[in-house]
Amino acid sequence: MDGKVGKPAGAWDTAESRSPGEEPVVLWFEDARSEAQLVGGKGRNLALMSQAGFRVPPGVTVTTEAYRLMLQSPELHGKLVEIANGIRYDDAKNLEERTAEIRDLIQRTAVPATVAAEIADAYDRLAEVVGTPFPYVAVRSSGTAEDLAEASFAGLHDTYLDIRGPDALLKAVSDCWASMWTARAVAYRKNNDFDHFAAGIAVVVQIMVEAEVAGVMFTANPLRERTDEILINASWGLGEAVVSGIVTPDEFLLRKSDLKAKRKVRGTKESQIRRKEGGGTIHEPVSEARRNQLCLTDEQLEQLGEMGRLVELRYSRLPQDIEWALAKDTVYLLQSRPITGVAFAWEEDIELPEKIEDEENTVWEKTWAEEGLSGANTPLFYTTRGWNYDRGYTTMIGVYFGLGEEDSHIRHFKYHRGTVYYNTATEKAYIKTMLPHARNSPYCWGGTRFILPEEHDAIVNAPFDWFKYAKMLARLQADPLSSYLGCKEFNKKKWFQRESWHPWNFNKDELRKLSDQALKNRITHWLKEEEQYCDDITPWFFNLRDAINMVVFLVEKWYDGDNATAAVDMISGAPGKTPTSRENDALWELAQMLRNSPYLRRLFDENEGETFFEKAKESAEGKAFLASYQKFVDKHPHRGHSDRDIYWLRRGETPAVDYRVFKALLSADPEESPQKRERETNARRAAVIEDVVENIRKKPFGSIKAEIFKVVLDYAGDFLVGRDEERYSYDRHTYIQKLMWLEVGRRLRERGVLTGERDFYFLGQHELFELLEGGGDMTLVKAKITGRMRNFDAYHKKEWLAPPFIVRGDYFDPNETFDEFDPSRMKGIAQSRGIVTGTARVVRELEKIGTVQKDDILVCHATDPGWTPVFMIITGIVTETGGVLSHAACLSREYGLPAVQIPSAMKRIPDGAAITVNGNTGEVVIVSVPEEQELMNA
Repeated sequence: MDGKVGKPAGAWDTAESRSPGEEPVVLWFEDARSEAQLVGGKGRNLALMSQAGFRVPPGVTVTTEAYRLMLQSPELHGKLVEIANGIRYDDAKNLEERTAEIRDLIQRTAVPATVAAEIADAYDRLAEVVGTPFPYVAVRSSGTAEDLAEASFAGLHDTYLDIRGPDALLKAVSDCWASMWTARAVAYRKNNDFDHFAAGIAVVVQIMVEAEVAGVMFTANPLRERTDEILINASWGLGEAVVSGIVTPDEFLLRKSDLKAKRKVRGTKESQIRRKEGGGTIHEPVSEARRNQLCLTDEQLEQLGEMGRLVELRYSRLPQDIEWALAKDTVYLLQSRPITGVAFAWEEDIELPEKIEDEENTVWEKTWAEEGLSGANTPLFYTTRGWNYDRGYTTMIGVYFGLGEEDSHIRHFKYHRGTVYYNTATEKAYIKTMLPHARNSPYCWGGTRFILPEEHDAIVNAPFDWFKYAKMLARLQADPLSSYLGCKEFNKKKWFQRESWHPWNFNKDELRKLSDQALKNRITHWLKEEEQYCDDITPWFFNLRDAINMVVFLVEKWYDGDNATAAVDMISGAPGKTPTSRENDALWELAQMLRNSPYLRRLFDENEGETFFEKAKESAEGKAFLASYQKFVDKHPHRGHSDRDIYWLRRGETPAVDYRVFKALLSADPEESPQKRERETNARRAAVIEDVVENIRKKPFGSIKAEIFKVVLDYAGDFLVGRDEERYSYDRHTYIQKLMWLEVGRRLRERGVLTGERDFYFLGQHELFELLEGGGDMTLVKAKITGRMRNFDAYHKKEWLAPPFIVRGDYFDPNETFDEFDPSRMKGIAQSRGIVTGTARVVRELEKIGTVQKDDILVCHATDPGWTPVFMIITGIVTETGGVLSHAACLSREYGLPAVQIPSAMKRIPDGAAITVNGNTGEVVIVSVPEEQELMNA
C-alpha cells in the first residue's frame, strides 16, 4: 500500500474558507469529509482507498454541491424541471427527445463563476502534485446512487479520458453533469425508484495513468459464486476496452489463499485503446504477436492479487469490483466498488480448515448426500457432522486403504448452496478396494453410482490387487473394533447405544446456567466424541459392505434356482427387531387409540397440528391419550423428522411432526399393522433362505457350502440390525447437539448480536464461537447469513435444483448431451447463471435496439451503457465478445439474466429463432427456426 500521495500545501484552503454550513465544491481524495452524499459512490471509494494508503493516482472530486449550484442557475432550473416533468417513460422516442433537450440545456449553460474558479484552482494544484504543467486527467462521473451494493448504476454516466487544460476540464465536467440526463440513466433511476432531483452527481478528476496493461479484477468469482478465487480480465492499453467489452481479454483465475494462477485463458485482444497525441484516445488494432501473448506475468498477477485482497479486507471482506492499470511495472488502483447481482455466501469459510482447497480437476457428485445427508443442510450442521464425516473418511482412506500421507489432505466433501457434494476421487479409491464382482452389481453395496458415467468401465475393469486387499483386511483385523469378530461382538453389546447420548441428560434450564466458556467446552467435547465415533464407525461400515457383498457373491456362485432376486430378498430389511421397528409399532398403537375412539377421531379431524394436542387436554379421554403419547415422546424425542440436519424439528420440540404421521396411519388399512407386515417379510425371507440353502446343498460339497453360506448370511444379518441401531442412536446424538446450539442462538439473539430466530443455523461452529466471544465483523456476518439462508431456502423449496455433478467448477448433468457437430447446439462461455427459452433478437448495432420486444433474448456483439434500457425487458443475452467482467456480463448478473458468450453468435443464431440459453453450462440451443429462415436456408 505504498505510494500514497499527500495533498499539497493549501490544497483545501479554498473549500475550507467557504461560509459556515456551506458545502465544499472541491474535495481532495485525502479529505476526511469525502462522504457519499458529497462525492458520490466513485469519489467516496477513491477517497477511502487513498486514505487507506493504496496507490491511487492523485485527484479531486468536484462535489454534488457544484452540481446543485449549476442546477440553480436562473437560466437552467425552471426549464429543466418543466422538461423533466413532461417525460413519458412508456414512450422511448419521447424519453430520448426530452433527455436530449435537458443535456443540451446543461451543456449550453455557463458554469457558475465561483465553481469554475475552484475547479481551475484544483487543476493547478494537481499540476503541482505531479510536477507537470497542464497534466492529462481522467474525468469520471460519480453519482450519489452509484456503486451501491443494491444498485450499482455502473457505467450509466459518462467518463472522459486524457483531458488537458482548464477549459477542456470545465467542459468535461459539464458533460458529466449532462450525462445524468441520458435516456438510459433516467430510465434506470425510474426503474429503481430514485428521485431525479434527489440524486446528485459528483465528478472525479484524476491524474491519468498511461497504462501499458489495464483491466478489471473481481476479488471473488461471480460465475462460481466463490469467495476464495480472484478473477482478472486484462488487455493491452487503457482499461476502457475491457470494461466496455469491445475486446475479448485475457482471463486469469487466482487462488486467493496463495495468489497462484489456477487458470489462464488467452483472449483475442484484437484491439486496444491508447492515449492520442494532443489529448483524447484512439482505438487501434493489436499486432498478432501481442494477441498471442498473455499480457500479465505471474509476478504482476501476484501484485494485483495482493492489492485485491487488501482492498477487500478494507471493505469487511465484501467482494469488490476493481479497475486497475499497470504502468512501468507499477499497479494503480483506479476504482473499487461492491460486486452486485451475485449471490455470494462465503461457503469456502465453512470448509474443514485442515483440508486443502479442491483443485481445478476435482469432480464432485450429489447422490451421496441424498443418501447420507438427506434434505437441505445448514452451514452449522455441515461444520459439525460434515466435518466429522470428512475426518472419518480420511481415517478410512489412510489407515485402512493404505494410501499415502499426501491423500490425508484431500477434501472428501464440499458444501454448495444448501447441500453437500462428495469427491468422486474418494469414491474411486473406495471402489478399488471392492471385490471385482461387487463393483457394478445392482445388488451389492457400493459400486459406481457416485462417479461420472464415462468413468464406469475403467473403474469396474481396473485390475484388482489381491495382495493389497489382504493387507487391508489384516489392518482391519488388528483393531478390536474393526475386526470381523469385533464388529459382531459390538453389535451384540449395543455399542451404538451410548449412555452419554441420552437426551434426557440435557435440558434447557441446565444449559442456561452454563457460562459461555462452559457451554463452548461442552459443545466441543460433544463434537470430539462424535469425531471419535466417526473414526470408529468407518471400518464398521466397511465390514458391513463386504458382508453384504459376500452374500451376493456366494448366491451368484453357488445358487442356480429360479429366484433372480434371491440375494436382495435375503438382505432386505433386518432379521430382528430394531429401534425403528419398535418406534413404528408404538406409533401404530397410538394411531389405533385415535381410530377406536369416535371422540378422539373427531377431535383429530377438526384440529390441525399442535391445536389437536392442545384440545385433547380438555377431556379425560384426551388426557389419557396424551399420557400414552408423552411416554412415547420421552423414549423417542429425537425422531419424527425425515431429513438429517439439526435445523428440522423433532417430536421433542413439537408434536406437530407426529400429527402428519397419525394422519397417514389413520388412512391406512387397520388390518395392515407394522407387526403383520414384519411377520410377512420375515416369512418371505425365511422361505428364500430355505430355498437358497437347499439349492446349495445339492451341489458338490453342498453341505459344507451351505454351512459357510449360513454363517456369512447370519453375519450380514447382524450388521443389518446394527445399521438401524446406529442410525437411531446417531439421531439421538444429533438432537442433543441441537439443544446446545439452540442455547447459543438464544444468547446471541438476547444480546442483539443476531436478530432472526434461525440466523445461527447459517453460521459455522467456529463463526458462532467467535460471536459468542464478542468478536466478528457484523457487516460480513450479516452478508453471510443472508447469502447462505437464501441458498438453503431455494434448495429446500426446489427453486434451485442441484446438478448431479460439479466438474472442474462447472455444473454438469450427464443426462444432458451436447453434440459438437450439431449446428443447433453451441458451446461458449457462461457469464451469468440461469436457463431461459425465448425468441432470439439479433441486433447488430445500437441504433436497431428498438426491434427488441419484451421477453426477447438479445443477441449482439457486445454492450456498453447505451444498451442498458433494453436489459429491463429482455430475458437473456448472448454476446460474441467481452469477458465475464464485461458490461454485458455484469449487468446480466445484476438483472438476474442468463448470459453466454458465443463467438460469431450473430451469424450462427437466426433472428426470431426460439433458443434456450443455459448460463450454467455456457450452452445455447436453437429450438426452432422461423419458417422464412428455413426457406432461405433451403
